[in-house]
Amino acid sequence: MASFLAAIPVVEPTKPSPLPDKVRGRISTRPPKLFAIPVPGVTFSGRFQKGAPVTPPPIVVGALPAALIDSTPGGDWFGKIHVLPRSPIDFGSFVTPTSETVEVFNSHDEEQVLVAVVNTDEFDVNVVGVPTLPASLLPHSSLLASGSVPFVPVLPTLVPGEAGAASFSGTVTFTFASGEEGAVTLFGERVPVVLAELEGSVIEVLEFGTSVMRSPAGPEQRLGFRRHPRQSFEGHYTLLLDSRERRTWSNLVFGRQTGTLALPLWHVASKLTAAASAGATTVTVTTTVAADYRVGGRALVFGSELDFDVVDVTGVTATTVTFAAGLSASYPAGTLVAPIRLARLPQGPSIARFPDGAERHAVLLEVTDAAVGASDGTLSGWSTFRGKLLLDAPNVMVSNPSRQSVNQPLVRIDSLSGEVFQRTDATRSDHGFAVGFVTRNRSELQALRDLLLALGGSRVSFWAPARQDDLVVTQDLASGTTSLIVENDGYAQYVGARVGRAVVRITFTDTTVLDRDIVAAAVIDEEEEELAVDIAWPENRTVAEIASVRFLELVRFDSDSFRIEHFGVGQARLEAAAIACRDVEA
Repeated sequence: MASFLAAIPVVEPTKPSPLPDKVRGRISTRPPKLFAIPVPGVTFSGRFQKGAPVTPPPIVVGALPAALIDSTPGGDWFGKIHVLPRSPIDFGSFVTPTSETVEVFNSHDEEQVLVAVVNTDEFDVNVVGVPTLPASLLPHSSLLASGSVPFVPVLPTLVPGEAGAASFSGTVTFTFASGEEGAVTLFGERVPVVLAELEGSVIEVLEFGTSVMRSPAGPEQRLGFRRHPRQSFEGHYTLLLDSRERRTWSNLVFGRQTGTLALPLWHVASKLTAAASAGATTVTVTTTVAADYRVGGRALVFGSELDFDVVDVTGVTATTVTFAAGLSASYPAGTLVAPIRLARLPQGPSIARFPDGAERHAVLLEVTDAAVGASDGTLSGWSTFRGKLLLDAPNVMVSNPSRQSVNQPLVRIDSLSGEVFQRTDATRSDHGFAVGFVTRNRSELQALRDLLLALGGSRVSFWAPARQDDLVVTQDLASGTTSLIVENDGYAQYVGARVGRAVVRITFTDTTVLDRDIVAAAVIDEEEEELAVDIAWPENRTVAEIASVRFLELVRFDSDSFRIEHFGVGQARLEAAAIACRDVEA
């Protein structure tokens, strides 16, 4: 029997749609699906039998109706009014002035007259640049000589009570005398600025991403899968119960927990060293070191809660910050200038209420634009050894006591009823220890941040000296020899110059150092053992001239998460876990 079904390929989009989440569908990257639609003039015949091989029915393709495909060259373009872009305009999450343009194009062979522009969201979005109506569009021409009509959203206000919805969506329709219409859909989200300052210590968390591939014998390779670390801040706000600030914050969290917030980084703020006039696009500040201003990011120039500017940053030097647009007001010297991060609340605040009429809101703010203008860090200014960082800076004891560990990967066989067996493929134990940093000024804080970024968390290994004397030299060093006589502490018996305790640094009382590889070890007697090094001693040195003898270990950070505690401008502390490692190429 005859039918009107034909298989028509439909290609699904491979890029995410800019539609709002509430109407956005799941995007598939699978091959085009086939579906059937009724088409006059298309027939097929055939029969399917259960259990029998399926034979595709023969398809006879007739002429497709013009309603489906316009066979005329350019038929989908000419003779119509076009509003470009065809996809909705997404203003995104914006905190500084923004605008988008559309083009209204007449592809008819005749002149068309624009008689109305209908904006369904006049409260949130202004349409500017439209000529006096009615306005004529010449054939194959845009609406304006410039070819665009800018949509300028109402600028987000930075204090409670300002007009403008937190999120908006609408449609702008261009109606012509012929009855033809063209429309564009638009939506966006205003980002409120949280002007309150986190109190006490501010915890900055950097989260790198590293995949560690380790063999049972110990050597490993590491792959970083995140170029820039994720960033978040932890702290708390103290708010009075009857204050406007508490009510505003409570309403903000109630209705906007999933939304975006603008977070000034007050703990690294700078100050204007000279007055900035209205319209100025460059300001001079005390310093930008460790302030983390970023090109492509944003900054806040803060006079008061009712007098401030949020601006896009286009340039940064040691003492200046340049903006994409001029300031809206004048600011005196001493005005605070702070970088801004866009952030969100991945969880609600933890609230503690006190009997004196105050609430403490502990918050976690997760930065959403951490990669914008982010630095890759640098090891410039740090010591190096054999092409890698040598972390010979003082290891500050942040925690008391400082924790260490010595572990070897073990395979244990335990039947729970008999003897327990254990073995290992590793040739040594791994030494784990805490590395502590304390910064006293902006320069030291910047150096610490650069160090973490350059190492990529646990991805890049580095050298670290032991924090105590490991060998006690008992006889003088003789020039031209490779012998190192030390106290018998079991090195020859248990270590035997294995990787991990084969590189030694000798520091002398005059602060000079000699680095050597131990290539062999032998017991002399119960009191002494002899170690052979790879390079002869350049001169005679007495035991009294030797200040310390310590192993140099190749290590890496044992975690990709770093918690920097800021307790003053440029003042911070960090404790990170490190563990001995063996690179494949080492």
